[in-house]
Amino acid sequence: NVRSDLISTGTNDLNKNFLIGGQIISTAVNGARLGVSYVNRNIKRDAYVALRPDSLYNLTSLLVTPDSKAEQVIGADARYDAVKDFSAYGRYDYDLNAKRSLRVQFSGRYGATAELAFTADYVYREPRIIYNTFFSVFPTTPVREFEGGIEYGFSPAIRAFGKLAYVKYVDNISRR
Repeated sequence: NVRSDLISTGTNDLNKNFLIGGQIISTAVNGARLGVSYVNRNIKRDAYVALRPDSLYNLTSLLVTPDSKAEQVIGADARYDAVKDFSAYGRYDYDLNAKRSLRVQFSGRYGATAELAFTADYVYREPRIIYNTFFSVFPTTPVREFEGGIEYGFSPAIRAFGKLAYVKYVDNISRR
């Protein structure tokens, strides 16, 4: 992995700083695509000194030694479109180190006519905040999103679509 200052340290810490992964895809089933993936990422994070206010708001130097950022994610995805006018997609990602689901997704599309189609989506996501960002200090919660849509094709090159989503956070709801 390239450090934030874009200076490579070579290969002397490959056991603490690497990214490796792969995906196997099969189309053996007619009208379907099945995939299994694996990613192992380890990011060595250097210690740094930061100025922080104490209880009287005086600035003091604090040595911050972040934990190593490591994740092993296994995933599976499938697409099926053998039935005329209908297609479906599903995806699941699981973090083996944290023992938690990172993403669950289901999507469907139904073509009512040659020009008109209806879509539906469901997504569950665990936030993945990269380290050393401002947002990493805030607590994070999963997001559940339900979405429905309509598509209309005026011609093969021109399509219009509209979507409505209901997004559920732990203590809030959003619509878009």
